[in-house]
Amino acid sequence: MLAPTVAFVSLSLFNILRVPLNLLPMMVSYVVMASVSVKRLVTFFKTADIKEDNLSLDDDCGTFTNHTAHHLTVQCDWSAQ
Repeated sequence: MLAPTVAFVSLSLFNILRVPLNLLPMMVSYVVMASVSVKRLVTFFKTADIKEDNLSLDDDCGTFTNHTAHHLTVQCDWSAQ
């Protein structure tokens, strides 16, 4: 036979566990997202730096050669119209 004290204690314990169990799926997805982010950061940090000999600046036109980076001429006008 189930005593009222055992029943109410059991109900209160299940009520206490309700919130953590509701948050569990969200925490699992956050852990997965953090794991993916850490893997991406590790991959990024392990990549080699750009070698200095890949960049060379042309003196005549101010552009970088070897198709690594390009200097673009940009003209900005901030005057009121």
